Amino acid sequence: MVILATAIAAIVQLRHLRSANEIASFTRLLQDWESRDMVEAWDFVQNEIPRLLDDPSFRHELDRRLPPTSERARLAKACYRRVGNFFEYMGWMVEMRFLDRENVMRYWAAHILAVWKDFEPLIGIFRRSDTGVFDRFEYLCALANEWSKKHPEGTFPKGVQRVDIVDKYREADRLFASTLRD
Repeated sequence: MVILATAIAAIVQLRHLRSANEIASFTRLLQDWESRDMVEAWDFVQNEIPRLLDDPSFRHELDRRLPPTSERARLAKACYRRVGNFFEYMGWMVEMRFLDRENVMRYWAAHILAVWKDFEPLIGIFRRSDTGVFDRFEYLCALANEWSKKHPEGTFPKGVQRVDIVDKYREADRLFASTLRD
């Protein structure tokens, strides 16, 4: 009987240890995502790279397996690696079950899909010569797609009354938007 009780206590302790490790990992991911260099890299990827990709010489420079020669290509690759490696690492953590898939999807699914959308043109260029580029990130994206289909309304707990939100600017913003040209 003592051996059984000891085994049960050990299992409970292991579960608590796993939970503590997962919380620490999640905290680290959030800190990294909100860090200054990540914010700057993500801003560059979102706002500068789409414009740069319109230039065939820029795309050619990215397509080569040689180190970039222009400052803009060096910066683009650095930002691409900084943000992409973040999601690559997260995908590896989920795949290896260091992070719980459901917990990651609850918090990160929308982020993963948005970042993948912005990264897809770059990934396409880099995969011309290396089909494995960011495959753990792609894995996360596939999981996020599945998760989003299962939870189209999000994961607000059923049976809990939602807070009424008054959008006091809705009509003014609608009127303003109607004056703009597309």
